[in-house]
Amino acid sequence: PMLCTSCCRSAHQLHPFHHVEQWSGDHFSPSSLRVAGLVLQLGHGGARCP
Repeated sequence: PMLCTSCCRSAHQLHPFHHVEQWSGDHFSPSSLRVAGLVLQLGHGGARCP
């Protein structure tokens, strides 16, 4: 499905290695979740996972 940037981040936050594409007006182009603003937080500063 086509999603806005915010919904794309939410839908893929647990699947950061999925391949996404961005609509450029007349075709889809390869993109990344990083471009969509997804930040992958690794670790919790030594604390247990919440």
